[in-house]
Amino acid sequence: MNIRDMLYPLDEKREYHYADKFVSPEGMREIAKLLSNSDTYNGGYSFQIPDDFDPAWLITSGELQGTLPKRIAHWYHETYGKGRTVKNIPTKVLAEIGNIASKHCGNGQDYIYDITDKFDWCSGNFGDGGSCFFSSRTGARDMLREHDSLAIRFYKKDSYGNDKGYGRAWIVFPESNEISVSSGPKPTNVCLVFNSYPSSHPLCRVARLIATILGLSYKGTIDFSNNGETDETLWINNGRCYVIGKGIENVTEINLQWKDENLMTCANCGRGILEDDHCHDPDDEDICESCFSSYYFCCERCGETFNQDDQISVSDHGYCEWCAEKKGYAPCRDCGEWLEQDDQKEAHGNTYCESCWEERFGDCEECGETFCLNDLKEGLCEDCRPVPCDGCEVEFDRKDLEDGLCEECRTKETE
Repeated sequence: MNIRDMLYPLDEKREYHYADKFVSPEGMREIAKLLSNSDTYNGGYSFQIPDDFDPAWLITSGELQGTLPKRIAHWYHETYGKGRTVKNIPTKVLAEIGNIASKHCGNGQDYIYDITDKFDWCSGNFGDGGSCFFSSRTGARDMLREHDSLAIRFYKKDSYGNDKGYGRAWIVFPESNEISVSSGPKPTNVCLVFNSYPSSHPLCRVARLIATILGLSYKGTIDFSNNGETDETLWINNGRCYVIGKGIENVTEINLQWKDENLMTCANCGRGILEDDHCHDPDDEDICESCFSSYYFCCERCGETFNQDDQISVSDHGYCEWCAEKKGYAPCRDCGEWLEQDDQKEAHGNTYCESCWEERFGDCEECGETFCLNDLKEGLCEDCRPVPCDGCEVEFDRKDLEDGLCEECRTKETE
């Protein structure tokens, strides 16, 4: 029977009660993986717990009694500690065992849920306030509908005895060609769950419930994407999911091949871009934000798009050349730096920054006019520098000489 049909009837509230507090097989596998990894103990040692280790959360009698972490610690000491001294399992490792067991434990909880193919509830009705599936990526729900996906929704009784939604997750049915395995045959009749809300309702608990209801196994977390992407229209939290079915132990990745009608293609890099996130290049081609910021800019004055190499940056603002000039900015003739009006220095009809101006020019200390440094001597221009009298060779201001002679020499010449 098709796994999707096993989830029928739709839109009918059902209840499930975990009678016993036990850790699921997937939870026990995750604990076994933790304990068999020597890195868990900083390279100290590793060990395997038996496949038939009792998965009950609590046993109240017998030699191995207590919570699951305590029983594992006791079993390890009894098994490996006879006749030799062994390290105790570190407290932090036992705490991690407890965390894993808690997530994957049936914990005697009652669930009220339904399964639907109608994704028209309001954001927040099932603990999913702020979800992009109901805001910036509403097209994701269209994609889910087009591929016969479902949603599982969870309820709790409020103070008036009414069912109030508190959580949800999406259920997807991948094709065989979308599933990767480590070895052996691919499973052909599976589903996956992803994007569970709220965060206090872990995805593994959703997967465990569906697997339990269907009498199947679940495995996670598995790499999950759509056309190799996780952050486009079909937003995939952390790029991970849980898979549910038979013969799923070898599944390593699921990569859907859904066409994204809500995406445009970047004319520069070819990557898909959301309609709300696209930009345009100077030729009005659609490009992604990454390519736009790398190669183009938008002038802050006229709003047009230009190549990044043509950007005029002044005081942390970016303009095209025409707008920069209209704002009163000008480039230094020597170094090319664009300057605000207060920072511009003029000389011989050209604009310079202060540094370049000081390397080439100076003001005459007498008349205040600007000259090339080669034309200034002791801070004075040629017209302001003292010159020798042709008669006595004593230096005078140019205005005090007449025909090259000072007054005294002119008098002597007249006599």
